[in-house]
Amino acid sequence: MNKPLTRDILSVADLAQRDMFLESLKRFNVKERNFLMRYALSGSLSDHFLSDLLNHLKGVPISGLDGAQAVYWGMDFHFEWINAALLLAKSELKLSESGWSFPPRRGVHRGRIEDVDLLVVLQKANGTLVMVLIEAKGVTSFNSKQSGSKLKRLDELNASKEGSTAWLQSIMLLMSPTEVPPSHGVLKSALAEFSSRGFWPVDILDNAAAFPHVWMPLKDFFLDMGNSRLALRIGTCNEDGKPAEDIDARNANPYEYWQVQPRKISTKAVSLPA
Repeated sequence: MNKPLTRDILSVADLAQRDMFLESLKRFNVKERNFLMRYALSGSLSDHFLSDLLNHLKGVPISGLDGAQAVYWGMDFHFEWINAALLLAKSELKLSESGWSFPPRRGVHRGRIEDVDLLVVLQKANGTLVMVLIEAKGVTSFNSKQSGSKLKRLDELNASKEGSTAWLQSIMLLMSPTEVPPSHGVLKSALAEFSSRGFWPVDILDNAAAFPHVWMPLKDFFLDMGNSRLALRIGTCNEDGKPAEDIDARNANPYEYWQVQPRKISTKAVSLPA
């Protein structure tokens, strides 16, 4: 049985903001897959994943994680939902007949959906929250183009987090089945980018021992693939089995046939620009 959480450092106003934030996250995430996955997984994260995550975060370091509980999690969670939930928590809204409206600010709605692979919200024994955003890669690599787009979203979230530091800590993690070497420059770079946006403790930037903690292993990724680790995909081809060479050819004759093709699994966790 989970031990009851104590609330000994948050004010009444802080508690109200925190609870509104959690409630808003849940009310935004009404994707069918969310409800289906929660039903299939009995509504909770696995014990081994939560244990690995908590142990990893202790190396960040984040204090007070003993006894922390996962109070919310969501896959493919929209950045704009997190952004709006933060603003709702702080009552930065204007009530209208059709709902809550905001001035044009901070990219809450861009018309282009972008999400984080996994959002996990932990609650410490003292009542404060740790919001963990996890960006994962499997058969592909992390690259600078996509990272740049996600960093813009973190900029917007950081602006919306202002004033909520009493009850909220935020961490961004990279996760992949292929290890990023501790000496790889991308770890120090990611650490700097995340910390400048309020998603990593600033005071450990000069600590090389902290660099590996921005990356966490994605375990059991190849478990169902056996020893071959052979991924597959469906590709278009011509009548002779020649694959289409580019996206335009895929939608034109004679590339109206299809075939099963091997899918290359990247052996590198990070793809850097030339």
